[in-house]
Amino acid sequence: MKLNFICLILLYLMCTGGVIFSQDAKNIFTYKVGDCEVNLLVENRGQRDSAIILADKSVVQKYIPEGTSPAQTNIFLVKTPKNTILIDTGFGTTLFENLKSLKIEPAKIDIIFITHMHGDHISGLQKDGKPLFPNATVYLAEQEKNFWTDSKMMAAATEARQNNFKLAQNALAVYGKKVKTFKPADLNSKLKELVPRITPIAAFGHTPGHTLYLVSSGKESLLITGDLINVMEIQIPVPEIATVYDTDPKAASETRKKVFEYVTKNKIPIAGMHLLYPSIGTLEEPNKGEYKFNPAKH
Repeated sequence: MKLNFICLILLYLMCTGGVIFSQDAKNIFTYKVGDCEVNLLVENRGQRDSAIILADKSVVQKYIPEGTSPAQTNIFLVKTPKNTILIDTGFGTTLFENLKSLKIEPAKIDIIFITHMHGDHISGLQKDGKPLFPNATVYLAEQEKNFWTDSKMMAAATEARQNNFKLAQNALAVYGKKVKTFKPADLNSKLKELVPRITPIAAFGHTPGHTLYLVSSGKESLLITGDLINVMEIQIPVPEIATVYDTDPKAASETRKKVFEYVTKNKIPIAGMHLLYPSIGTLEEPNKGEYKFNPAKH
């Protein structure tokens, strides 16, 4: 328990630059996708240091002249006609308060989809060795599980990174046989639903098994993009820019560009775990290779 708590604090400080802001009233945003309801649940807000961005100082200065930018960590609750689904579980800080405000008991969550196993996406899965969602099946990409449970990869990692390996392994262990893996399809291949209304899409680079989830109902869709975008102020206008959090920065950049091209071409709204409230909106390409985010009305 002590190790998990320390890991949680370190991961929070790493992701927010160490500045903790109080929550405001806008922690939930509801968005309809056909017969599905998607709820943004804000976990925390803070400030992120531009040092995490892998780019020339001149580029960073252009888009983030103050040297820091707002940071936010999100979870998404998706209600389909058959399932009550969480996509990621964040730090597990305000998650349960947000669910309570929506009158959703943890026991009512029957599916949890994991975009990837960084601590700010999985720490809400368990506490003190017990699952916080006792009736949920946890789905994640086979490639992602294989990476975080690889003893050789863990041994070769830094001490801080080893803590993330332990956090991931502990989270998977408490769900046992309720952990299910799959191989997400590439964006340009034939896509297939994993459960009704939800299609996983490979977006490797940020982590080896980083996965996006497409919520579709009728003619409407929403692509939940995980950590495809960490710093929206710079990675949306300049999608080739990676961050220190990316396992494979080059692959992460190529994936981001491919997804941006796909959603603008097909007019698919996006949502993200680090996009700022309301964290859902559309992309447009005013200039070739340069994008702009238009948030949904709230």
